[in-house]
Amino acid sequence: MSPQPDFVQILTWNVSPESHYIGSIWANQNNNTKQLKYATSTRAPHADIQPLLSIFIAGYATETAI
Repeated sequence: MSPQPDFVQILTWNVSPESHYIGSIWANQNNNTKQLKYATSTRAPHADIQPLLSIFIAGYATETAI
């Protein structure tokens, strides 16, 4: 890619504030502890997209077609 930017931003969308779909939940991200009752990394892991993203990141970093 030319010109090559300094960084790439991955955008996600979630209606609730409990987590995102790229990584695990941070318990200290908000003060609503009721959210943690339902949105747990154990019950619903949020890391499933990471292997897919790593393919695109590697392709971008090496400037190869995917």
